Amino acid sequence: RLHAIWGIGQVSRHTPMILTSLEPAWQSNDPEIVAQCAKVAGDVPGNLSKIAGLRGHLLAALKHKSSRVQFFAAISLGKHKVEESAPGLINLLVTGGSRDPYLRHAAMMGLKGALPPVRIASLHDHDNRTVRLAAIVALRNLQAPEVAAFLEDKDELILLEAARAIHDDQSIPEALPALSELLDRPGLTNEALMRRVINAALRV
Repeated sequence: RLHAIWGIGQVSRHTPMILTSLEPAWQSNDPEIVAQCAKVAGDVPGNLSKIAGLRGHLLAALKHKSSRVQFFAAISLGKHKVEESAPGLINLLVTGGSRDPYLRHAAMMGLKGALPPVRIASLHDHDNRTVRLAAIVALRNLQAPEVAAFLEDKDELILLEAARAIHDDQSIPEALPALSELLDRPGLTNEALMRRVINAALRV
């Protein structure tokens, strides 16, 4: 059954509609069968809406009892830019992301693909820290200056992650001025954060 799914998945890269033949596999009681259905769905090129039922299966898989199924579903929904998956991805971060780094990564990748930067940045005031951290990493991957919205946070771990996104690697130059303005905020004590703030001030 697994090899049949993988074979169909390879054919689907040229003939996406063949994935409709996996309909019985999506109903399997074996979580690994469902997980592999979700995985091959992420490799389908083009518009997901043309494949009957596939979007619904992936959205339902975000709520599956198996975290492995949830992992592959989140990745595939991001690849196909399914915006309506956002509530499910956020819920996955709240319920599983804080304890499971794999789920946290998958949900972050889902958000990165499914939502435009401005909507990801709107999560800066979400009450769950894991959601905010995942949003920052998604924006860092996108090199989106909207990540500066997270510099308003009171949690220094959040501030540090936002500073890393803006300052490190190739940096996000448009957001450096906002990072440098943290020099004027009293009470910040995180040394790794302040090094980046000072260097941002030097650069701007």
